[in-house]
Amino acid sequence: MKKQFLSLLIMGVFVADISAQSFTNKITVPIPKELQKGTIVSAKKTDNNQFEIVLSSKPKKEMVFKQYIFDQDLNKVEENDITFETFKTKNKHTELEGTKDLPRFVQVNKTMLFQELKIEKGYLQRTYNSFSDRPDLNYHSDKLVIEEKMTVKSDDERKLVPILTMYVDDEPITPRSLGYNEPGYYAKGDLVVLCEVFPKLFVKEEKQPGMGVGCAGISLAYCAVRFNAENLNTIKKVLIPFDYVQKTEVKKEIQGKRILLITKDYPGKAPVSMGIDKYYNTGSKRRTVTIVNKEGTVEAQYNFDGLEDMEVWDVEEAESGNIYITGKINQKKNTSFFVAKLVNKQLEYITQTTTEELKTNISKPASDKKFITFDENLKNHSCVYKGLFELANGHVLFVYQQKDGEKRTNLHYLQFDQTGKLFKEYTNALAEDFTAQYTRPTGNAHINMNININQDNTFSILIQEEVEGKGKYMRVAKVNFMTGEFGEFISSGQPTDGDKNKYFLDKQYPMLINSNNEVILVGKSDKRDALWLTKLKVD
Repeated sequence: MKKQFLSLLIMGVFVADISAQSFTNKITVPIPKELQKGTIVSAKKTDNNQFEIVLSSKPKKEMVFKQYIFDQDLNKVEENDITFETFKTKNKHTELEGTKDLPRFVQVNKTMLFQELKIEKGYLQRTYNSFSDRPDLNYHSDKLVIEEKMTVKSDDERKLVPILTMYVDDEPITPRSLGYNEPGYYAKGDLVVLCEVFPKLFVKEEKQPGMGVGCAGISLAYCAVRFNAENLNTIKKVLIPFDYVQKTEVKKEIQGKRILLITKDYPGKAPVSMGIDKYYNTGSKRRTVTIVNKEGTVEAQYNFDGLEDMEVWDVEEAESGNIYITGKINQKKNTSFFVAKLVNKQLEYITQTTTEELKTNISKPASDKKFITFDENLKNHSCVYKGLFELANGHVLFVYQQKDGEKRTNLHYLQFDQTGKLFKEYTNALAEDFTAQYTRPTGNAHINMNININQDNTFSILIQEEVEGKGKYMRVAKVNFMTGEFGEFISSGQPTDGDKNKYFLDKQYPMLINSNNEVILVGKSDKRDALWLTKLKVD
């Protein structure tokens, strides 16, 4: 049995051996009015194989908690009130004394001029309320404190323009609000920054060859810099020079804490001659793959020849180490989708799929009447890449999602065989249209959507987690990647004839893993007046 999963944002997904699926043993428990504006602050499986859920009131001087205990069949067997009184301090909280032992982090903050690299060091000053017992229920929040900052240049005093930041330590330090962690926007410890090197202008060619070549967005050199979170020191600064001016196509963090950069030889001519034409490889189709590790060192760098009019959209390294590159071919009459596969630093194949092939090789749930074919995305790149799966039969599956402004609608799964030929396009509309419900602290809207595929050689189970206006829910379908059949979805928490309410997964504690191929889903009603549990049974 081969198992793979793709967790596209912050929430892990249950993986099991699956041949069928169902939601069973639904239970709802009314939530007292004083707790309806609070949160779930604890959800766990106990030592005696029962399930404990703890709800809290909103933070105040005297916190009210309610504990529920459920058995294996989700019958409620116990219900208890717990009351804790916070420390009676002037500000109704106590602040940690001193900052010596608080974890430090560094972050990138671009300057206004050329978006030059600026590094800031700081810590999160944590405040909390302490209760008499149950320290797992202690409320605390964090305040960002910046201690030092500095602007960083290359060793030869050229400006560095940051294009990607990678934290070396994945452990997040995030504001916390009574059991709910906002998706992390600061990570503990050191970081590596990949930068374009902005050229020094008006430098004589014979004095410093290539020094004045390039401009913002096209560079003759990149630079990887690693910073220390404790003292703001630059641990390592590695220049990555090129023979020809490069244009950045894709840069992203990949597995194993590494940065993958794809650049192409800039196709245009030198903006002015002055003897610098030799740095412009005009008409070239060559791409360069550069991989930088968490030490800030170049781990690998190699080239391959692309196709005429090729526009790279996305790149991904699979668990096998194979690298896949996707995008489109920009030809007026024959726009097509391309897939390239790199194995052991060599190009194994690069293929094109026409819009006609995408239109005529589609599989979808029979009840789905709102589907949109993927070829409609090619013209305007109106889709968002979600990731890939290498399937048990040797095929590869690319996941895209239709976008319409802030809305995210249809999902598309493009399956290609071992030679890069399209096998099937699967598509399905979401149960409801949904949009970004909140933004990161940076102000960038983002979408929660998790997709999981469990598979063997005869079938797969596709699990989607969707967000609508008031929360997230899960739905599951069976797909046969050998025959191309796409089954019907079943959804958790949806209205039924006996219960017209909707129930959404909890943000912090969405699921509990149980034995016997079961996962317990945890959440509330859309009106927040009922606690909700149900089993996802997979056999």
